[in-house]
Amino acid sequence: MPEIQNPNLQSQGSGGGGGGDMRSTMTLMLIVMAVFFGYQFFFAKPKPDQQQQPAQTQSQTATPAVPAAPAAPGQPPNSTAKAKAPEATPQIAASLETYTTVENEFYRIVFTNRGAQVKNWILKKYFDSAGKPLDLVQPQAAARFGLPLALFTYEPALTTELNDALYQVNFGGAHPSATGLLLAPAAITFEYSANGVDAVKTFRFDASYVVSIETEVKRNGVPVRALVEWPAGLGDMEELH
Repeated sequence: MPEIQNPNLQSQGSGGGGGGDMRSTMTLMLIVMAVFFGYQFFFAKPKPDQQQQPAQTQSQTATPAVPAAPAAPGQPPNSTAKAKAPEATPQIAASLETYTTVENEFYRIVFTNRGAQVKNWILKKYFDSAGKPLDLVQPQAAARFGLPLALFTYEPALTTELNDALYQVNFGGAHPSATGLLLAPAAITFEYSANGVDAVKTFRFDASYVVSIETEVKRNGVPVRALVEWPAGLGDMEELH
């Protein structure tokens, strides 16, 4: 490398000391310049990602918000976003206690829709001690123990509900008289549904003494064991006195 000398410095003194100082000074300046330009190139120059980021942020900020659809008149806001509540099971029950009488040559049976039970079961060809047609339902015993053809479950509260409820009556296409008289052969269906409990009792009558009974009880769709009972017993209680 050629040596660079300053004539003015040479005139100030003899020897090589001045030239060495000049070279050291220029070398230091070159190093400082190299550091300065290197910093500008590697650090001070903004990166492309950093230059584009403000534009992207501004673009996102400038996006207008989509207004929510107005609610329909009489409808609360955001009602469409809420899940619909499950519909309640329709209740099936009568509002009044009614009586239906089924009759053939051998008997006359009076049903009440309260519990779909029997109020009277009179045998036309059999008589009590007073000479009247025998009623198999004893009023005193029934008042204490319950009416015939009641339902029994192993849950007292459910048993009470089934036997106290007012059932709707369906005659299966038959037409009873204005007094509620239905001539056998015939069929009657009593139906009750409320509080998750569903009960159906169907009675079928022919020209004989035979009466067939079909029952079905469910709670929340699950079958419940329900037994038909005659809790007060049969016969003429006067014979026991």
